[in-house]
Amino acid sequence: MKKDKEVFGLFITDIHLSKDNGQLVKSLFKQVFKICKERSISKIFCGGDVFTNRVGQPLSCLDDFKEIVDSLEKAKVDFYIIPGNHDKTDPESVKSYLDHFYSPRYKLSREGGAYFFSPNVVVAMIPYFPDEKWMEEYNEVSRMVWEDADPNAVKILITHSGFDGVVVR
Repeated sequence: MKKDKEVFGLFITDIHLSKDNGQLVKSLFKQVFKICKERSISKIFCGGDVFTNRVGQPLSCLDDFKEIVDSLEKAKVDFYIIPGNHDKTDPESVKSYLDHFYSPRYKLSREGGAYFFSPNVVVAMIPYFPDEKWMEEYNEVSRMVWEDADPNAVKILITHSGFDGVVVR
């Protein structure tokens, strides 16, 4: 594969891990890690909805995602992630099922925030929240990025939001 262009990071979203697709999802992550190695990509950004079930996660799902998180070090990839609506039981809360995993390479944003990368890239991330709370997070992240970022920096926003007519049950 020709490597004449540097890839900053890889974006994935809406994994929807369930008790029925754990092996498939783990296999897909192995493929993602292989692509990262081949292209010298050290960052994966995830836009949320790791899980499918808002009510509770079967132990098999938690184990499967733990296995993925545990493999980040071996893959030498940082994993920047925000909760989607399927990762929370309470859409207003910052808490999510994603809180229960750890790796030095697992970078969970429970609230809106920004990562400042060299040379001139800023990635802002806002988790799922209902409209009013999401707008508060957006305004705070916007202020932070515009005040603190180099004016010439590339600015990327990764978020998970609902649209009119979509209802969280």
